[in-house]
Parts: sequence; structure tokens; C-alpha cells
Amino acid sequence: MFVNHLEFGVLVLLLYVDDIILTGDNSAQLHKFIHKLSNAFAMSDLGDLHYFLGIEATKHQHNLHLTQSKYSLDLLQKTGMTGCKPCSPLPDPHEYRQIVGALQYLTITRPDLCYAVNQISQDTLGAGIVIKPGSTSHIQAYTDADWAGCPDTRRSTTGFCVFLGNTLVSWCLKKQPTVSRSSSEAEYKALAITTAEMLWLSYLLTDLKVPLHLPLLLHCDNISATHMAANPVLHARTKHIEVDYHFVRDLVLNNTLKVQFVRSPYQLADIFTKGLTSTVFHFHKFKLLWLPPISLQGDDNTQIEYTSAQSHSSSTAASRAA
Repeated sequence: MFVNHLEFGVLVLLLYVDDIILTGDNSAQLHKFIHKLSNAFAMSDLGDLHYFLGIEATKHQHNLHLTQSKYSLDLLQKTGMTGCKPCSPLPDPHEYRQIVGALQYLTITRPDLCYAVNQISQDTLGAGIVIKPGSTSHIQAYTDADWAGCPDTRRSTTGFCVFLGNTLVSWCLKKQPTVSRSSSEAEYKALAITTAEMLWLSYLLTDLKVPLHLPLLLHCDNISATHMAANPVLHARTKHIEVDYHFVRDLVLNNTLKVQFVRSPYQLADIFTKGLTSTVFHFHKFKLLWLPPISLQGDDNTQIEYTSAQSHSSSTAASRAA
């Protein structure tokens, strides 16, 4: 990614091999730069963003919908599983691993599938995420960890989701590199991993000259981990936790980061670390700005459920801010 700060605005160019996305806050400068590129290189201007690295981008009013429908269908056709029902594991482990790796890429626009893909499950075509216009001055995140969830290594799994304003911009599901001796340790490690991601995003926004309000807000549903991040009195009891994770405390002390307790029913990161009931799962995925599959029959109930969940999410966030 290349950033050019001009007198009249900012130009951002994202390059992957021979595919380019160009954006900025001055349309005249954009067209001027595209003209210069066309004179220097053999290239084609495809207009507004529609398809990039398997991700389909569709404008809907003021929102941008991101899906991977074509990628999903190509994957099913490649493996001969179009229209298949659940079946026994594939006899060829090499093909099985290829499918799992491909599904991991699908989670770029499908945060609701992170846990399911991690456990090797199935997919829903046509779904995606929504990018909505709004404030970009606040970064908040939700972090969670399951303690010793892996039955083979007894390692815990970290899950987090990061919001820029009201839009989900980053999420992750990853097994922790070491075994945690307590649930508090597992949660504290998750705090550190999520904090590193939030700092990286703040540095990126600073490079783009986007004003950012501090402190960054991090939601955690473990009271012990929340206290450990802010209370140095507990240091003698937590020496078994690796020292590099304690940088969270420094950020809290200098008011760069604020760790806030959130009750489990409102912990959005739960969708990444554990299996949930159907009701809770659907509630969480809609709060992640999940885009339901588009139906040619016009399913009004799906849109109503989506709008209702978003309204509840906004009111919940507003009440917590108040």
C-alpha cells in the first residue's frame, strides 16, 4: 500500500501483483493520477470497485457490501460438492487440507464462519459483511479466549473483532502459542494480541492523516484479566505470565488504551471462540454487520431481522457510552 499526501487531499494505492485499487478524497486528483499511470504503463481503468482478489464489492445506497459468492461457488465446483449434503470425511487428506485452506480465505468477508471453519464445518452462499459510512475517529474491539479448548495440545484460542466507528474492519481466530495455566492468563494473552492489532490500525490511520480519539477501547468479559491490565498490585501473582504481554499495562497507564468489562451476552468475540446456540449466534453475527444472503424471492423477514439487530446493537453501544 502506497500513500501520497497532497496539498488537496490524500491518494491511497493498494497493489497486488497486477491488480490495483486506487482511492482518495479528491476525485480530480484521482483522475489525474490514473491518466499518468495510463501513460506510463499498459493498464485498463475498470471504473468503480466491483471485484478484487475474489471479493465482490457492491454499492447499495451509501453502504458497500462485500461478499465472496463466486469464490464459494468455484470452491464447491472444484471439489464436486455443489448441492452436496453433509457426508463422511474425505478419503484423500491432501484434498481435504486444500479445501480447509481455501475456506480460511473465505473468512475475509465472513467473520461469522471463523469458528465453524476452524472446526471444519460448512458455509452459506451469498452472505458477507457491510461497510457503512460514519465516524472513523474511534477504535474499539472485543476480545475473548477459550481456556485449554484444544483437546490435543490444551492450548487456548484467541478471538477478537475490531471496529472502526461502527464498521467491522479486522477479526481473527488463532490458537495461542503457549499453554495457559489459568483462564485469566488465557484472557490476558488475548488482550495483548488484540491490543497489538488495535495499535497497528491506529498507526495506519495516523499515516493516512485520519484523526483518532484516545484511548482505544477494548472490551473483555473476564474480570480478572481486566483488573490485571490496570492494577500493578497483582503483579506478584501473575509472574508466570510472559513479560511481553504486560505491555498492555503500560498502554493503560498512559491512557492510550482502556480495558472495559463487558457482560458475556454482549461479548461479540464469543462467535470466534466457541459454539453458540442458534439464537445467540444469529444475534452476534448481525451485530457484526453481517450481510444476509440475497434472495430472488425477496425475503422481507431476513431484512427485518437484520435491521432490528442493528438497531439493538446501536442502542446497546449508546447505552454503554452513556
